[in-house]
This record gives sequence, C-alpha cells and structure tokens, in this order.
Amino acid sequence: MPDAVIDEIRQRERNGIVELQHPRLRGGARVRILSGLFRDRLGLCAEMDGRKRVRISLKMLGSQRQVLLHSDMVEPVQKGNQSP
Repeated sequence: MPDAVIDEIRQRERNGIVELQHPRLRGGARVRILSGLFRDRLGLCAEMDGRKRVRISLKMLGSQRQVLLHSDMVEPVQKGNQSP
C-alpha cells in the first residue's frame, strides 16, 4: 500500500478509530447548503478532505467558486427535490 494512503488513514484516526469519509457525499453529487452564509444554495460536491470537510463548487457572480464547509452543513439533493 502506498505511503500516501497510509498517511491519509492515519490522519483520519481519532482515539483509535478511523473515521470514514461521509458515505452520502461523493464527488459530482448535487448538494444543498443547510446553514451559514450560503444557506439554501445548490452546488456540486467537488471533494471530501477526510476531515469531515467538503469542498463545494458554487455558481456565483458569473463564475464557479469553491467553498470549504463542514460535511454536516450540506445534504445531497434527491431527484425532484431541487428547489429550496
């Protein structure tokens, strides 16, 4: 196993338990922001960082911007449930 993979797993270890990445959020998934400055905005999950944070790509001010949020601040958008 590559050293980088082992290092990533070690970074997710808390008190002897390895925290897995959030199963409901995957790259490319449509998400709704639940709280904070961007509440109710829709975006795309760009990536998880392994520390319960997720990078979200938002369309604003005529271009794509990325914000880093705690994974509890977003939820996946189900088909047919895309309006705030």
